[in-house]
Amino acid sequence: MHSPSNVEVEQLTKRRKELLAQKSAIDAELRAIDEKLSRVSPQSNQSKKARFISLFAKLFKGRHDVYAVRWESSADNRGRKRSGYNVSCANKFKQGLCSKTLRKGKTTCAKCGSRKLVPFDEKVIEDHLAGKITAGIYPLLKDDTCHFLAIDLDKEGWQEDVKALSTICKTNNIIPSIERSRSGKGAHVWFFFTEPIKASKARRFGFALLNQAATLRYQIGLHSFDRLFPNQDFLPKGGFGNLIALPMQKLPREQGNSMFVDENFEVIKETTEFLETVQLLTESDVSAFLKSIKQYETENDHAKTATKEQPHQALEARVLLKPKVL
Repeated sequence: MHSPSNVEVEQLTKRRKELLAQKSAIDAELRAIDEKLSRVSPQSNQSKKARFISLFAKLFKGRHDVYAVRWESSADNRGRKRSGYNVSCANKFKQGLCSKTLRKGKTTCAKCGSRKLVPFDEKVIEDHLAGKITAGIYPLLKDDTCHFLAIDLDKEGWQEDVKALSTICKTNNIIPSIERSRSGKGAHVWFFFTEPIKASKARRFGFALLNQAATLRYQIGLHSFDRLFPNQDFLPKGGFGNLIALPMQKLPREQGNSMFVDENFEVIKETTEFLETVQLLTESDVSAFLKSIKQYETENDHAKTATKEQPHQALEARVLLKPKVL
């Protein structure tokens, strides 16, 4: 058996020292990286949060001078709860100012002389997403325009109606954003605009989409349709119009509700990336679609006259395009 020489021992000893020195250097480098990450990570998280809130605010734009907050009562002796929305007021429940605190002279919030509206801002969005409040916004602006249109489908058959609506949208190169409702038993189908357009035009756009979708569901119709947001063409005198709850509030979000879903109704987990790629329609896009529908209606009016031997099919083409059947 070969006995190691003094030279070999010295070489191995030297190599071990070099390796230990390298290990120490690597350990020190790793510690420095860990310290750097521990300092950067919170800032990075804050940056992501701010980026998401800013993106959210750009899409879900209503009136900036007012918003509403959801309330829910305690359960009664039958276990039932009431809920609703109140306009956010800086004087709410303040003694001597809020009508609710008065024994005499009580009035509604709309008629209260002490009402002080709270503006809608990114802090409201932050509280909404964190589950501190459930915020609702008013999409109809003071000049009767809006930044988005939302179609509310919340009755039996809503999933099939969403699919029919999505099919019509795809046919026309329109990409809807589908949000499952708070309850999980319905949906809001959102369309966002690059600029505010007249609510009357946005609503004609929504009804046109619905009527086209109804042709795919002509046996039973779009029975899950409830309303459009905005729900008015013009701002009611002294009012704000109908509100719509913002999506993605924490409590329903934890149940997979009030979240955006794909065509198979699976939750879209990468919400930031999804919102960044949401389609924004120009007013020209809306006008072009309405023009194509007008042409479609004209063609079907001619078809109705030309196909007297098939009155049933002609009646479908004529009637299902009218909002009143919805």
